[in-house]
Amino acid sequence: MPSSLKSISIDIEVQTTDRLRKVVFGLDKETADGGDVTWTVAFSLFEREKKTDEFGESLVKFDAVVVKAANFEQAEVVAKKGKMSAPQVEHLLGPAAVTAKRFKEGKTTQEKAEAAVERTLSKVS
Repeated sequence: MPSSLKSISIDIEVQTTDRLRKVVFGLDKETADGGDVTWTVAFSLFEREKKTDEFGESLVKFDAVVVKAANFEQAEVVAKKGKMSAPQVEHLLGPAAVTAKRFKEGKTTQEKAEAAVERTLSKVS
C-alpha cells in the first residue's frame, strides 16, 4: 500500500541566479476526516535592488488553493522531497512571479495569478 501524508506544511525558498528575486513557495496539505484533500500554496515574492541589500517585506503575497486534481500528485512529490524540479523553479521565478507582479500592479486578476502559481506544480522534469 503506498504511503500518503495526511497533512504537511513546507516552505521552499528559491532565488534567481542574480539573487535579486526570491520566492517562498509554502505548500500545505490538509486531509479532512472524510478523506477530502486540500492543497494550498502560500506564495510570497521578494525583490531587491542589489544582492547585498536585505529583501525586506514581500512585494506580493497571497494563498492559492490548488484546484486541479492533476496537480495533487505533484504537490505530494514536492512536499515529500522538500524541493522542486528545475522546470518548476524556472516557472516559479519566471512566469509565476511576473504574473504575481502584474496582479499587484492591477494588470491581471488574482485568479490568474493563483493559476500561474498553481501551474508551477505541473512543470516536471
